[in-house]
Amino acid sequence: MSHDPMQDRAVVVITGASRGIGLGVACWLAVSRCPLMLTARDATELERVATWLRSQGAVVEHVACDVADEPAMARALGAATAMGPIGGMLNNAGVLEPVGPIQSLDVSAFESHMRTNVTGVLVGMRQALAHRKPEHPLRIVNVSSGAATRGYRGWAAYCASKAAVNIMTQVASLEADSMTSIVAVAPGIIETRMQRIIREMPEDRFPDVDDFRKLKQQGELLHPVDAAIALAWLLRTAPLSLSGRFLDARGDGVLRDRNGEGESAVLRAKQWFDVLEAEA
Repeated sequence: MSHDPMQDRAVVVITGASRGIGLGVACWLAVSRCPLMLTARDATELERVATWLRSQGAVVEHVACDVADEPAMARALGAATAMGPIGGMLNNAGVLEPVGPIQSLDVSAFESHMRTNVTGVLVGMRQALAHRKPEHPLRIVNVSSGAATRGYRGWAAYCASKAAVNIMTQVASLEADSMTSIVAVAPGIIETRMQRIIREMPEDRFPDVDDFRKLKQQGELLHPVDAAIALAWLLRTAPLSLSGRFLDARGDGVLRDRNGEGESAVLRAKQWFDVLEAEA
């Protein structure tokens, strides 16, 4: 794919940007001075992240909002367009709870989970499409999981919501024009706050917890910035022909692009992430 100079100033919007994978992507793209619009529910945490990244020279704006609140997301995407054309939308915000056997799940907690993990992705896609420039390519990346295609005891809500994200991605891709790519991606098993919460769960709520504890013991978890490299490629330069696919960042050749920045940029992004994570 030939280089598009407009892509250098295209804005990437990241939901759930104050921690975990979203923060990792923000740090990686900030190192390359990609213009960023960051969103998250926690206004204080988001302000801290955005202020610190700006102090390092990053081009960052932020809007605190709930991803399922469409008027609030419309304001965030509208603010993003003031920075430049929207080139990438990372629908990353998500929750794990409620966890436990189906017979004991609280229905209202299940509905709240779906509002964030499914409705939030729907709203993100709708607003990215509504605010894009027709002549400019748009890449939407929906964060999914291997749990979308495999059931885990205790994870009825999480597995169901990620499966919904996958099929919604396919439908959106079928409806999209040739200048738009919409993919779902399982970013890998990453050392995040969510993983730490998973490892601390009692077996009666999550019987498969030991599998995740072993992954940590065996050193198989990715640093969030390592996963961010793959997501950034999908958001900025990946072929539009990938649209509609559910990608495994570890197994589809996705986790290979380092955007020409080299190991020094990777190290810098990891240092930024670690500083921000330690201060949280």
